[in-house]
Amino acid sequence: MDSTNEKKAFEIGLVMAGAVSAGAYTAGVVDFLIQALDEWYKAKEERPDEVPNHEVCLKVMAGSSAGGMTGAITAAALNSEYMPVTSLPGQEPDEHTVKNNKLYDSWVRLIDIRHLLGRTDLISPDSRVISLLDSSILNDIADTAINYIPNGRKREYVADRLHLLMTVTNLKGIPYDISFKGISGATHRIAQHTDHVEFIVSQTDPDDPEVIWLDSDTPDTPEWNMVKQFALATGAFPGGLAPRYLNRKRTSYDLRKWPVPTRPNKSDARCSELIPIKPSWPESMLQEEDYRFLAVDGGVMDNEPLELARQILAGNGGFNARSARESTRAVLMIDPFPAENTADHVDEEDQDDLLSVFKTLFGSLLTQARFKPDELILANSSKVYSRYLIAPTRRDPNGEMAEHPIASGTLGGFGGFLSKKFRMHDFQLGRRNCQQFLRRYFSIPVSACNHNPVFSHYTSEELERFSFEKDGKKHMPVIPLVGSAEREAYPLVWHTLRLNDQELNELKARVEARTEIVIKRLLKQYIDGGFTRTMARLVIHFKRKSIVNSIMDEIDKELREFKLRA
Repeated sequence: MDSTNEKKAFEIGLVMAGAVSAGAYTAGVVDFLIQALDEWYKAKEERPDEVPNHEVCLKVMAGSSAGGMTGAITAAALNSEYMPVTSLPGQEPDEHTVKNNKLYDSWVRLIDIRHLLGRTDLISPDSRVISLLDSSILNDIADTAINYIPNGRKREYVADRLHLLMTVTNLKGIPYDISFKGISGATHRIAQHTDHVEFIVSQTDPDDPEVIWLDSDTPDTPEWNMVKQFALATGAFPGGLAPRYLNRKRTSYDLRKWPVPTRPNKSDARCSELIPIKPSWPESMLQEEDYRFLAVDGGVMDNEPLELARQILAGNGGFNARSARESTRAVLMIDPFPAENTADHVDEEDQDDLLSVFKTLFGSLLTQARFKPDELILANSSKVYSRYLIAPTRRDPNGEMAEHPIASGTLGGFGGFLSKKFRMHDFQLGRRNCQQFLRRYFSIPVSACNHNPVFSHYTSEELERFSFEKDGKKHMPVIPLVGSAEREAYPLVWHTLRLNDQELNELKARVEARTEIVIKRLLKQYIDGGFTRTMARLVIHFKRKSIVNSIMDEIDKELREFKLRA
């Protein structure tokens, strides 16, 4: 439903940050969120007097990298039958559940190091190496995940027009000119590499040239295929996974709106408004209808696309009220790595050599592109009820907060691919964290409910009956837990995840096989034939073993640090 209906709805925007293999955690959060909403709306229909009866509306999902892929899978899943994974930790979900849960199927069951260390992408002697890992399985997962059988029933809590946004890093760039007054008449050319695409999932054509329509009742369309391609591109981790070529209508960039500062006045207090700014396309490109470019991971430039979701919720240059009395819209950010250490750069004297500086330069550019001080200030304010964060938290056997809450945190986020056990744990931890978030944090103080448009219809007796106490004050949940969502979502036991010698030996054999074929294809790709290639092969032959040992030593080191080594 939309907020324009008779009863005011609390609008939600999901922002899913980049996560690599920790997409399993994000998928678990979304899995429980769908379960909680389905159960609540089912209860409202069957026993309306027994549960809170206000409305919630999922209006936008924006994601980067693994978060963007999860958003694409969710956009498809919401149009079909969906079964949450409720059997963990006792047992794995049965085949019927997995078939009807594309989030678990994609992030836990199908993706695995066995496939990523395969050789399907390099099977031909003339194959070019475009990534260190074999990305072929990702195409199959996308085909399976973003494919559904419409159930003909729209979920009431999903907006009539559900916005889906995915970020990508556009390696070609969108050109813009800045004009200056002067005798030369020259312009200053700049390029925008932070890029995104916006889809709208609905049953009717929104007739909006700025977006791409996804017919929720017809999954087999070119537009849904575009979702697959952008999902693969937003997750294309540079070097590790294959980059993707994308096609857009060139004119779609002409319509893109940018926030431009304005001077507020008495009749309009807005500090900015969204204005379209046309790119400065070269003459050769003006003859082309499509704009084709190579793209990699959206998280490189915009890992947490909060502003994209906020703009959709707020409208054209609008403002999302932040106080408890006025807040009717909120952005929920799901971030598996919110406290990622980005300060390990050039600090010591022995780190100022040429190679060390270049080694840290990429990380510095990456974190600077992601730095958003305005969002940082608002996110750290306890008085803001329009922004929330769901991040991994786990307690160790002593009841203390674990230093490493998710198993996917090793190897720069790639660790989850090493074992299905890791991904199962993180998926279930996402479910548990979401349950605790909805139970204790996503709420409005009862003292503000009489003034809040979403909750003002409740009587004093209803507020007392449906609220819970936190920090000595009564709070009203935005999404109450009823039915199966009330049952505790217990986590998997950490020590059961540990990898043993046999599992690591099997992994080593796969690393050796992948290393061998990658090196062989790279030699053919970059070194001319004859004596040079022969000598290179001899050198690599003797160095290959040490390369593999170095990789395995790093894996072993990180597994031990996370206490995931038997």
